[in-house]
Amino acid sequence: MIDSASFTSSDINLSGSTAGGPLVATITQPDPANPLVFNVAVTGMTSMGRVVARIPANATTDRALNSNPASTSTDNSVKWN
Repeated sequence: MIDSASFTSSDINLSGSTAGGPLVATITQPDPANPLVFNVAVTGMTSMGRVVARIPANATTDRALNSNPASTSTDNSVKWN
């Protein structure tokens, strides 16, 4: 379980994106009692392309200070037009 205090927008890597613009990730936690669910929204797109969000290894920790593994999602991108 991620420690929500250690999980910030700077932990989201958007470098694989092809959409133009100053992409900015925002993290919200819909239910603070559930430390397993977070929403990531990306804004700032100015031209068509893909928006790809990843969480690199060691970006955040759990409450026991264990680092996270890298995200391995296959559904972590959307086409923006």
